[in-house]
Amino acid sequence: KLLAKLGYVETIDPRVKNIASREDGGYGIAGDVVTVGNETFRTRYNTVPLLYNKNTTRCLESEYFWFPTQEDENTGKLTASECASKATTWGVFESIETGERYIVISTHMCTRSDYIRGLQAQEIVELIADLVARYNVPVFFGGDMNGNIGDANYEYIIPYIMLALVYLVLVLGITYLVKLMERRLKRNERNA
Repeated sequence: KLLAKLGYVETIDPRVKNIASREDGGYGIAGDVVTVGNETFRTRYNTVPLLYNKNTTRCLESEYFWFPTQEDENTGKLTASECASKATTWGVFESIETGERYIVISTHMCTRSDYIRGLQAQEIVELIADLVARYNVPVFFGGDMNGNIGDANYEYIIPYIMLALVYLVLVLGITYLVKLMERRLKRNERNA
């Protein structure tokens, strides 16, 4: 239900802004930017914006995070177009109906260097850890990893996902046990 209210986009097309600026005011864009990058690599558009339905969802905070790690370990250089679009957008959202809060992260990693993808994945894992520590809400993460399961970026992301799954199983297990104990206590009170 939460994800039906959001959309990941990988684009440099300024028409995405037209969707968010329509007269009906139904859509918002998280992580909007005008110009980012350094002197060598610049982009005027966020290539990984998050679109959301403003009628059902509020964006409480968002940020466009341009990857500072952009140099290839072998050549020391990547093309300007390669670097300009490699970034992450994150947003903290709230359901207007239920008040539930959650974080959505969209990323676009390096296409040409497995080494850089690995460094970018480290940055993402650090970002997720920071956001979870600050907000303590669920995180939905996706995007264009530009790699395969054996590549460096997945070496960093998969263990983090596995740790999150272990945590989820523990929380669900404890929640189940607490509810089971509450039912038994109520049953014992009725029988007493």
